[in-house]
Amino acid sequence: MDQYEIASEFSNPDAILVRSAKMHDMELATSLKAIARAGAGVNNIPVDVCTDKGIVVFNTPGANANAVKELVIAAMLLSSRNRWALMHELTGEDEPRLEDLLAKLADVDLVLVEGYKRDRHPKVEAHRAETRQTLIAPEDDSVRAIASDSGAVAEGRPTFDLNNTQAIADFIAVELGL
Repeated sequence: MDQYEIASEFSNPDAILVRSAKMHDMELATSLKAIARAGAGVNNIPVDVCTDKGIVVFNTPGANANAVKELVIAAMLLSSRNRWALMHELTGEDEPRLEDLLAKLADVDLVLVEGYKRDRHPKVEAHRAETRQTLIAPEDDSVRAIASDSGAVAEGRPTFDLNNTQAIADFIAVELGL
């Protein structure tokens, strides 16, 4: 077959991709060869009936991990003798403002932020050639320096080799007076 058709209803499908629809009372077409479950388990699929009819039933690659994450992990606490971390899944929630997240931290001298590149906090812009993205530094004076593997520069700001972590750390320490 060199042509595929995707729809929510078919009279003679070759395969069905199902998330959570209960299929136990569905009439299975004689053309059906496979049912793929995009989720954890196959409890919504009549596996015994499918086996009798020679229909292959399987989970899609990675679907179990994603489904479990969606269903179970609203928050995760990681802990050891020396540290702990709390992660919260933003299911259907807006991304929190950086200020709200920073308010959750104890008094610290330095916070490394990944993301929030358009917020107005002092930052070192990481720039990789492979992304083919333009620098934000020329339009954003909160960018204090550039760390790049492409030789990208912004007037009035130092540029560091992205892999020279010591030079970047030294710059940050001087900027913060540490």
